[in-house]
Amino acid sequence: MATSNGTKILIAIAVIAVAAYATVSTGSESTQSLSSQQVEKVRITGSNLGLRIVGVNSAEGQIQLETSDARGCSLTAEATHHEDGSLAIHFKRRSSWFLGWCDPSAVLRLPRPMDVSVEMDKLAGDFVGQFGEFSVFAEKSVIYFKGHVSSFNLDGEMAAVYLKFPADVPKENIRINVDKLISSVSVMQGWRHATDILREIF
Repeated sequence: MATSNGTKILIAIAVIAVAAYATVSTGSESTQSLSSQQVEKVRITGSNLGLRIVGVNSAEGQIQLETSDARGCSLTAEATHHEDGSLAIHFKRRSSWFLGWCDPSAVLRLPRPMDVSVEMDKLAGDFVGQFGEFSVFAEKSVIYFKGHVSSFNLDGEMAAVYLKFPADVPKENIRINVDKLISSVSVMQGWRHATDILREIF
Protein backbone atom coordinates (compact mmCIF):
# COMPACT_ATOMS: atom_id res chain seq x y z
CA MET A 1 0.00 0.00 0.00
CA ALA A 2 1.45 3.35 -1.01
CA THR A 3 2.09 6.00 1.58
CA SER A 4 1.26 9.59 0.72
CA ASN A 5 3.85 12.31 1.05
CA GLY A 6 1.77 13.95 3.76
CA THR A 7 1.74 10.76 5.84
CA LYS A 8 5.49 10.33 5.38
CA ILE A 9 6.05 13.86 6.62
CA LEU A 10 3.87 13.27 9.71
CA ILE A 11 5.76 10.05 10.51
CA ALA A 12 9.09 11.82 10.09
CA ILE A 13 7.97 14.63 12.40
CA ALA A 14 6.81 12.11 14.99
CA VAL A 15 10.12 10.24 14.89
CA ILE A 16 12.08 13.48 15.26
CA ALA A 17 9.85 14.55 18.16
CA VAL A 18 10.37 11.24 19.95
CA ALA A 19 14.14 11.42 19.46
CA ALA A 20 14.26 15.00 20.64
CA TYR A 21 12.18 14.20 23.71
CA ALA A 22 14.39 11.26 24.63
CA THR A 23 17.45 13.46 24.25
CA VAL A 24 16.34 16.48 26.24
CA SER A 25 14.05 14.90 28.82
CA THR A 26 16.07 13.95 31.88
CA GLY A 27 13.09 14.05 34.23
CA SER A 28 13.63 14.96 37.85
CA GLU A 29 14.85 13.46 41.08
CA SER A 30 13.76 14.11 44.64
CA THR A 31 14.82 13.00 48.11
CA GLN A 32 12.76 12.83 51.28
CA SER A 33 14.04 12.32 54.82
CA LEU A 34 11.43 10.53 56.94
CA SER A 35 11.42 9.99 60.67
CA SER A 36 12.23 6.43 61.72
CA GLN A 37 11.15 6.89 65.34
CA GLN A 38 8.79 4.10 66.42
CA VAL A 39 8.74 2.69 62.87
CA GLU A 40 8.93 -1.10 62.93
CA LYS A 41 7.39 -1.92 59.55
CA VAL A 42 7.39 -0.31 56.11
CA ARG A 43 4.48 -1.04 53.75
CA ILE A 44 5.06 -0.16 50.09
CA THR A 45 2.38 -0.08 47.40
CA GLY A 46 2.24 1.14 43.81
CA SER A 47 2.24 0.05 40.20
CA ASN A 48 5.12 -0.69 37.80
CA LEU A 49 8.39 0.36 39.39
CA GLY A 50 12.10 -0.29 39.72
CA LEU A 51 12.68 -0.36 43.49
CA ARG A 52 15.90 -0.67 45.48
CA ILE A 53 15.75 -1.13 49.27
CA VAL A 54 18.86 -1.01 51.43
CA GLY A 55 18.65 -2.11 55.05
CA VAL A 56 21.55 -1.25 57.33
CA ASN A 57 22.29 -1.84 60.99
CA SER A 58 23.59 1.44 62.37
CA ALA A 59 22.74 4.04 64.92
CA GLU A 60 19.27 5.55 64.86
CA GLY A 61 18.84 7.71 61.77
CA GLN A 62 16.40 8.95 59.19
CA ILE A 63 14.72 6.91 56.49
CA GLN A 64 15.85 8.19 53.09
CA LEU A 65 13.54 7.95 50.10
CA GLU A 66 14.77 8.89 46.62
CA THR A 67 12.59 8.94 43.50
CA SER A 68 13.61 9.39 39.89
CA ASP A 69 11.43 9.86 36.80
CA ALA A 70 14.22 10.27 34.30
CA ARG A 71 12.49 8.31 31.56
CA GLY A 72 9.57 10.58 30.78
CA CYS A 73 6.95 10.27 33.50
CA SER A 74 6.21 11.65 36.90
CA LEU A 75 6.74 9.58 40.04
CA THR A 76 5.62 10.78 43.44
CA ALA A 77 5.80 9.05 46.81
CA GLU A 78 3.26 9.66 49.57
CA ALA A 79 4.49 8.62 53.02
CA THR A 80 2.20 8.24 56.05
CA HIS A 81 3.16 7.28 59.60
CA HIS A 82 0.59 5.16 61.44
CA GLU A 83 0.05 4.68 65.15
CA ASP A 84 0.67 0.93 64.88
CA GLY A 85 4.36 1.62 64.20
CA SER A 86 4.16 1.27 60.43
CA LEU A 87 5.19 3.63 57.66
CA ALA A 88 3.09 3.41 54.50
CA ILE A 89 4.68 4.54 51.23
CA HIS A 90 2.52 4.73 48.13
CA PHE A 91 4.12 5.41 44.76
CA LYS A 92 2.05 7.20 42.13
CA ARG A 93 3.21 6.93 38.56
CA ARG A 94 1.77 8.94 35.67
CA SER A 95 2.80 9.16 32.04
CA SER A 96 3.69 12.67 31.00
CA TRP A 97 3.40 12.26 27.26
CA PHE A 98 1.14 10.61 24.75
CA LEU A 99 3.22 7.49 24.06
CA GLY A 100 3.15 6.56 27.73
CA TRP A 101 6.90 5.82 27.91
CA CYS A 102 7.50 5.56 31.63
CA ASP A 103 10.37 3.93 33.51
CA PRO A 104 10.63 5.42 37.00
CA SER A 105 12.69 4.13 39.91
CA ALA A 106 13.03 4.66 43.64
CA VAL A 107 15.56 3.94 46.37
CA LEU A 108 14.61 3.41 50.02
CA ARG A 109 17.34 3.39 52.68
CA LEU A 110 16.45 2.07 56.13
CA PRO A 111 18.70 2.95 59.11
CA ARG A 112 18.07 -0.36 60.91
CA PRO A 113 16.49 -3.76 60.23
CA MET A 114 12.71 -3.39 59.81
CA ASP A 115 9.85 -5.50 58.54
CA VAL A 116 9.12 -4.71 54.88
CA SER A 117 6.13 -5.56 52.69
CA VAL A 118 5.95 -4.66 49.00
CA GLU A 119 2.78 -4.94 46.91
CA MET A 120 2.85 -3.98 43.22
CA ASP A 121 1.56 -5.12 39.85
CA LYS A 122 5.00 -5.32 38.21
CA LEU A 123 8.24 -4.97 40.09
CA ALA A 124 11.96 -4.90 39.40
CA GLY A 125 13.39 -5.22 42.89
CA ASP A 126 16.95 -4.94 44.19
CA PHE A 127 16.98 -5.64 47.95
CA VAL A 128 20.18 -5.79 49.99
CA GLY A 129 21.08 -5.58 53.65
CA GLN A 130 19.46 -6.54 56.93
CA PHE A 131 15.71 -6.77 57.47
CA GLY A 132 13.12 -8.35 59.72
CA GLU A 133 10.22 -10.03 57.94
CA PHE A 134 10.33 -9.35 54.20
CA SER A 135 7.36 -10.04 51.93
CA VAL A 136 6.66 -9.30 48.26
CA PHE A 137 3.43 -9.64 46.32
CA ALA A 138 3.65 -8.86 42.60
CA GLU A 139 1.92 -10.37 39.60
CA LYS A 140 5.18 -10.20 37.63
CA SER A 141 8.56 -9.52 39.17
CA VAL A 142 12.31 -9.70 38.75
CA ILE A 143 13.95 -9.77 42.17
CA TYR A 144 17.52 -9.74 43.42
CA PHE A 145 17.81 -10.24 47.17
CA LYS A 146 21.03 -10.56 49.14
CA GLY A 147 20.93 -10.15 52.87
CA HIS A 148 19.58 -11.29 56.21
CA VAL A 149 15.91 -11.70 57.07
CA SER A 150 13.91 -13.37 59.83
CA SER A 151 11.56 -14.60 57.09
CA PHE A 152 11.09 -14.13 53.34
CA ASN A 153 7.79 -14.50 51.45
CA LEU A 154 7.19 -14.09 47.72
CA ASP A 155 3.77 -14.43 46.07
CA GLY A 156 2.83 -13.81 42.46
CA GLU A 157 2.08 -15.12 39.01
CA MET A 158 5.52 -14.95 37.37
CA ALA A 159 8.94 -14.23 38.86
CA ALA A 160 12.63 -14.43 38.08
CA VAL A 161 14.58 -14.34 41.32
CA TYR A 162 18.09 -14.55 42.72
CA LEU A 163 18.04 -15.01 46.48
CA LYS A 164 21.04 -15.31 48.78
CA PHE A 165 20.63 -15.76 52.52
CA PRO A 166 23.11 -16.38 55.35
CA ALA A 167 23.26 -19.79 57.01
CA ASP A 168 21.25 -18.83 60.09
CA VAL A 169 18.04 -18.15 58.14
CA PRO A 170 15.87 -21.28 58.69
CA LYS A 171 14.76 -22.89 55.43
CA GLU A 172 11.18 -23.07 56.70
CA ASN A 173 11.19 -19.26 56.89
CA ILE A 174 11.76 -18.95 53.12
CA ARG A 175 8.42 -19.30 51.35
CA ILE A 176 7.89 -18.83 47.61
CA ASN A 177 4.44 -19.16 46.08
CA VAL A 178 4.78 -18.28 42.38
CA ASP A 179 3.05 -20.04 39.48
CA LYS A 180 5.93 -19.59 37.01
CA LEU A 181 9.33 -19.30 38.61
CA ILE A 182 12.89 -18.92 37.38
CA SER A 183 15.11 -19.01 40.42
CA SER A 184 18.50 -19.24 41.99
CA VAL A 185 18.41 -19.71 45.74
CA SER A 186 21.70 -19.69 47.60
CA VAL A 187 22.17 -20.28 51.29
CA MET A 188 25.65 -19.86 52.71
CA GLN A 189 25.25 -23.07 54.71
CA GLY A 190 25.94 -25.03 51.55
CA TRP A 191 24.42 -26.74 48.55
CA ARG A 192 22.62 -29.47 50.55
CA HIS A 193 20.68 -26.87 52.54
CA ALA A 194 19.85 -24.93 49.36
CA THR A 195 18.65 -28.15 47.69
CA ASP A 196 16.28 -28.80 50.58
CA ILE A 197 14.74 -25.35 50.05
CA LEU A 198 14.28 -25.95 46.32
CA ARG A 199 12.56 -29.28 47.00
CA GLU A 200 10.10 -27.55 49.29
CA ILE A 201 9.46 -24.77 46.75
CA PHE A 202 8.64 -27.26 43.99
